[in-house]
Amino acid sequence: MLKTELINLFSSERDKEAVSLLLNWFKQLAIHGRIDPDDYQSLEYKYRSKEEVTMLVSALEEDRRKLFQSGLREGKEEGRIEEKIENAKAMLAMEMELKVISDITKLTESQLVELRDELSSMKK
Repeated sequence: MLKTELINLFSSERDKEAVSLLLNWFKQLAIHGRIDPDDYQSLEYKYRSKEEVTMLVSALEEDRRKLFQSGLREGKEEGRIEEKIENAKAMLAMEMELKVISDITKLTESQLVELRDELSSMKK
């Protein structure tokens, strides 16, 4: 597990500054996906104890969990929208009235007109 490895590295390595640089670099990558030149100063922070390293790893794990949960919510919402669009396309193919389709799918009539036009252009 990463947490154990980082704590072991911090505990066993005599050069705490080098380990601190590695941990800060890792933190920046985990948070931002890259290290922005403006964040280079944050790489200079020196971790002084196993507890600080443990807190860092815990914070990273929590951030990762939050991002994962956020991605799940966004993915579910995207899935709902796609499902509405697919249902609307089926109803448009059955030539149902736009108002009825809008009431059922909660898509706007202008969105439905766009979908209808898309479907028409695909048939040609």
